Amino acid sequence: MYPYGQLYHHGGHPRYPNRCNYKLATIQMVSYAIRMDTIKQVQANIKIVARDKNLSDNALALKSGIPYSTLYRKLAVTGDFKLSELARLADALEVSPADLYKTDVYESKKSA
Repeated sequence: MYPYGQLYHHGGHPRYPNRCNYKLATIQMVSYAIRMDTIKQVQANIKIVARDKNLSDNALALKSGIPYSTLYRKLAVTGDFKLSELARLADALEVSPADLYKTDVYESKKSA
């Protein structure tokens, strides 16, 4: 369920290795939630900018050089883009890679 290994049992104390380390578990859950929010934000921004530039997923795949199946999977499901893929997408969308991480792009389009 959690990609960073076993969540609760990290052997918080050497004498009691099965004791739960709740502080570590809480930190892991929060960092996982932040990571998922960032991934969803990047996915949404790519879709919004592509739509604003009248680019379909297929056209974006061709323009960026990323295979359509990979782009579709990462936009729809995983969202785990490599840095090189984000750079290629930003170049194809004519924005900076940092713009894909901004929250105001998504928020302004969402409220409009």
